[in-house]
Amino acid sequence: MKNQTTRTAHIITQGKGGVGKSKAASDLTQALRHLKGTAAAYDTDAVNRTLSRTRSLGAIPIELLDESMQINPRNFDNLIAQLIESDHDAVIDVGSNGFLPLMNYLATSGAVEFLRMNGVDVLLHIIVAGGDELTDTTSGMVMMMDLVDAPAVIWMNEHFGPVAKNGKALVDTTIFQDRAHRIRGTITMPRHDAATTGRDLAEMKELGLTYEEAMAHPKFAGMPGFRVLRVWNQILDSVATAIRHEEATA
Repeated sequence: MKNQTTRTAHIITQGKGGVGKSKAASDLTQALRHLKGTAAAYDTDAVNRTLSRTRSLGAIPIELLDESMQINPRNFDNLIAQLIESDHDAVIDVGSNGFLPLMNYLATSGAVEFLRMNGVDVLLHIIVAGGDELTDTTSGMVMMMDLVDAPAVIWMNEHFGPVAKNGKALVDTTIFQDRAHRIRGTITMPRHDAATTGRDLAEMKELGLTYEEAMAHPKFAGMPGFRVLRVWNQILDSVATAIRHEEATA
């Protein structure tokens, strides 16, 4: 049994669907590979394999459905085994349909402790979206952090509006401050201009390209490639900051 912490399982999750989980998982996987050399990607979404559409990520599908098309929480045992056998970091994209089963599994099975005993740290990556999605996604953040004994990185998605309520930013709220000792960092997912950067990223997604592949693709020659580069650099800087804090507190 391995007992020296050498790698991290990054679990991307949020109970609300359509708030950017798969984008965060893709961005994080790409950044970890750039910064650390390698990282595995796992796609547990039983309905929409969004992460797998970026082909070069090589996302490994984790089947959660049993013969009756119901999620069987025991299937998470297979994922835990794969994380332990791996020698590098992993990014796990959890679909909204698997949110409650995974949270219950992590909270009751001792899986986090078991992973740590085998050299794998667990880091939650929780999406909190702004605008009309703020209340639901903040509730999801609270649920996850209260159920699962693991530190977290909060991804603040501004696509739906500011991640703030009544003029008060999420990081200044009591909900956030009460859990600040377990929050290793925040990563902003900014809202992009729909006609320029937003369109570039949409086309990149349609083609199933990573940031580095897009910058080398003829479709993104000139300003489109430069805009993609700016987004990529922001992601790298944000993830690098979170990793430095993670390593300093490990």
